[in-house]
Amino acid sequence: MNNTNKLLMIAMLSLGLAACGGDDDDGPKPTAEPVVTTVYDVAADNASFTILTDLLDLTGLDAALDDESASYTVFAPTDAAFEALGTETLNALRSETDTLREILLYHVLGSEVDSAGAEAAVGQAVNSANTAMAPIAISKTGDDLLINLSKVVDADIDADNGIIHVIDKVMLPPTAKGEPTQNIVEIVVGSDDFDTLETAVVTASLVDALSDETKSYTVFAPTDAAFEALGMHRVSVILDDADTLNDLLLQHVVATEIDSVSAYAANGGQVETLEGVLLDVLISEGKLMIGGSTVVMTDIYATNGVIHVIDTVIAGDIDVPNSVVDVAKANGSFTVLAGLLEQTELDDVLNNLGEDFTVFAPTDAAFEALGEGALDGLTNEDISNILLYHVIRDAEIDSTGAKAAAGTAVSVANGDMIGISESGDDLLINTATVALADVMADNGVIHVIDQVLMPETDKGTPTQNIVEIVVGSDDFDTLETAVVTAGLAGTLGDEGETFTVFAPTDDAFAKIPAALLGAIIADVDTLSAILLQHVVSGVEADAVTAYTLNGTDLITADDAPIAVEIMDGALMVGGSKVVMTDIYATNGVIHVIDTVIVGDVTLPSVD
Repeated sequence: MNNTNKLLMIAMLSLGLAACGGDDDDGPKPTAEPVVTTVYDVAADNASFTILTDLLDLTGLDAALDDESASYTVFAPTDAAFEALGTETLNALRSETDTLREILLYHVLGSEVDSAGAEAAVGQAVNSANTAMAPIAISKTGDDLLINLSKVVDADIDADNGIIHVIDKVMLPPTAKGEPTQNIVEIVVGSDDFDTLETAVVTASLVDALSDETKSYTVFAPTDAAFEALGMHRVSVILDDADTLNDLLLQHVVATEIDSVSAYAANGGQVETLEGVLLDVLISEGKLMIGGSTVVMTDIYATNGVIHVIDTVIAGDIDVPNSVVDVAKANGSFTVLAGLLEQTELDDVLNNLGEDFTVFAPTDAAFEALGEGALDGLTNEDISNILLYHVIRDAEIDSTGAKAAAGTAVSVANGDMIGISESGDDLLINTATVALADVMADNGVIHVIDQVLMPETDKGTPTQNIVEIVVGSDDFDTLETAVVTAGLAGTLGDEGETFTVFAPTDDAFAKIPAALLGAIIADVDTLSAILLQHVVSGVEADAVTAYTLNGTDLITADDAPIAVEIMDGALMVGGSKVVMTDIYATNGVIHVIDTVIVGDVTLPSVD
């Protein structure tokens, strides 16, 4: 009976007594019966326990918890806790009232235990009130009081026949051990989820040990998915190393039988494995963690112990091999790179622990600098080409080796070349700066770079000479006029010669005041001298070659030195920024620049 109904009855009784008393003030006055509030009353009067009280009514446990002469502790799941089970599960429980009754009684103790008493019992298991007297574990994570995996969110709600502690999860009674018929190895072999574990146990010659029915073990068993998460490239190497494999497997085995409730009670402590390694036991966010792995299934009993299924392999202090991909993923700054490697399946290539790689790894910020949608529309083949441009295969080149190669071009995995140079203490790859060098992996080394490298332009078979390209472009009208006026069209159109031309755009010429530009064009000697400072004769210097020349001078067709520098991630020639590279002609190559190179040419005076 809930408290509201009890109050109504008392009120009616009081009215009846008053009516019977008439005007006689001399008779004895009745004493009102004290209102008794049971744990059932408290739950029924609380809007957060509508499902709980409904289920208590359904199973007939309302009467037991309404017994004023009894004393209980109830760990009461909220409506939200029951709803988390899902509608289908709840409906199934409603139809199986015997099972439901045992679950509800698993939330009840047969005596009153307040939070202080519960705190005093931390690390222990106490028997519940269900038929099997199934134990529940009391523990703490930080300041949180836990009952099995459930957190007490509100403690010490008093009733006259006990006390309620509100919890955030419905607790299910542990699996009864019964009489197992298979040993640990037989269970592993018979499951579709443990194929890799089976292979590992057989390879490590642990079958006899883990089948020994005179022993009692606890095995934290990684699923096939757990091994896949470790990386099959790693697993393959471990399977080939008997000592490492044995040590790894024994880190998953404890020499005593620890059921789930005992594990919950050990929260905050450690268990020692057969390898002598101490594994942390932790309950976090409603999950049991062993050695950092989440237990996803508990209490699979065997004739020689118990299995708990885990979602990751416990590496512990085992020296698990790390590929360059593993290192990149673990870093956290290479999520874009890691995603693209997986998308293109190049992760399989770079996970090969039998090969050496040097990887120039752009950070997430480097990819973001490309701009939104920069990679949209590219095929996996295109993306693979870009990624492989960051890889040197069959070589582990540390920063010392890279600096020794400064000023040279090196072949990379897509067949192109990259330029290595130095600026002060900085190591540069093309125009990218190595922000962090020598991040070592078991199959190579990673150098972190601040730009995404773009592969070289394929030269192909050009069909136009330098002058024809200039004339055919809308960006070089002023340059065309200047070349023709200076009488250099014939020279730069000569397909028997080879040139590198740093070509200023119309916008570059527009930076020169109009009067001065007019004076320059009118002065053929000055104009010719300026134009020839943009030309290197006898050399087709592509972009990669230019990158390798960082910190040096080029001698122009006017015999003037112009400095080649990489500054702030850009190639600079004679103080001008190269904004486009490698426009190939039949007689050389053009690089587009944003400013006219004047160098040491004396400019005409203008009023």
